[in-house]
Amino acid sequence: MAPAVQVCDPWWGNPAVRKAPDRREEPVNGIIFNLQRFCIHDGPGIRTTVFLKGCPLKCPWCHNPEGRLADFPEDREVSVGDLLQEVECDRPFYEETGGGITFSGGEPLVQGDFLLECLDACRKRGLRTAVDTCGYAPPELMQQVAARTDLVLFDLKLTDEVRHRELTGAPLAPILANLRELDVRGRRIWIRLPLVPGINDRPADLEAVGALVASLEATRQVHLLPFHKLAAAKYHRLGRDWPPAGLDSRVPADLQEAAARLRRYGLKVVIGG
Repeated sequence: MAPAVQVCDPWWGNPAVRKAPDRREEPVNGIIFNLQRFCIHDGPGIRTTVFLKGCPLKCPWCHNPEGRLADFPEDREVSVGDLLQEVECDRPFYEETGGGITFSGGEPLVQGDFLLECLDACRKRGLRTAVDTCGYAPPELMQQVAARTDLVLFDLKLTDEVRHRELTGAPLAPILANLRELDVRGRRIWIRLPLVPGINDRPADLEAVGALVASLEATRQVHLLPFHKLAAAKYHRLGRDWPPAGLDSRVPADLQEAAARLRRYGLKVVIGG
């Protein structure tokens, strides 16, 4: 098992971090660390994925470690207008395939006011959006974001409170509370489960995920995301070991077996984003 990490207090309890914002007249800029075009695994159709800086979790298997660091050479500050002008170039691909813009990270809700401004601007321009979130965010901000986006990609890591705290440094309860509230309100949700060997791919882990999603009122779609080694170069560039101590990246999860196990709960299971 991967080494335990320090448990953190809710990031929105820090007065230096903005909570769910009031609507403001002055423009707000955001910090992004990547913008990736022609994505087919971050929602329906062809998409442009915008990676926003900052994440409250400390998952040892994270594929975007640069999203958690305070500084990184490729980080850039952008205005909502400049960002929308850039993604507008791909509108023909969105319209042809039913795609759009996905806001990911890091954790995009950490930059809540910028994210809300972006979602409002996309809606005014008729651009479909998705938000990829770990769910660890203030409930009021989560609801504001969900009301403005077409799809919530809800990343679920583990279903056990103790193991979730040990491995991610954050409590599970507020994440599940946000998930259930989104579901009750009828938001469109895709559950995304990154299958990490030895962490959450055991039969008991999958059974727990199946039971959890089956208990929701409307959400039935689960996407299994295979663990891969593409992040190795990022870790080496940052002077960090890969794989992290205690994490065995050599043993791939059996995606077909995992999918079959989840389908027994009446769920629609998709392998990939």
